[in-house]
Amino acid sequence: MLRQLEVLSKREKTGNTHLAKLRKEIAEIKQQTYLLTMLNSQGTLDGAYFKERSQELDRKLLTAQKQLHANLDDKDNERLDELRRLIGIFERAEPIAEFDEIKFGQVVEKITVLSETEIRFDLIGNIGFTERIER
Repeated sequence: MLRQLEVLSKREKTGNTHLAKLRKEIAEIKQQTYLLTMLNSQGTLDGAYFKERSQELDRKLLTAQKQLHANLDDKDNERLDELRRLIGIFERAEPIAEFDEIKFGQVVEKITVLSETEIRFDLIGNIGFTERIER
């Protein structure tokens, strides 16, 4: 679920061409590293060349990732941290037989009554959903 949320977060930022360029560069470096590793595992590369090229790609990847991280808004990083926290709460949770006020308070930021038949729950990580009330 975290991976899906991170993908969604990345999609929100695709309007920023600089971030999109950095993401593309990171993907290309990772693809090059993968291909290099595959060729090496097949015995088609010289060991010294593999080591030198791998180190070069590692340096490029680290630089691009640092640039990407520096360009992300603190708000985005905060949201990802909240989403990780939310996922952690759900992953550690045991099945419950009754309402757990503490967990509820950790997860739910706000409840809004939209109408007599609908309630909106806003969770940490800027996630929200609307529930229908059946009478």
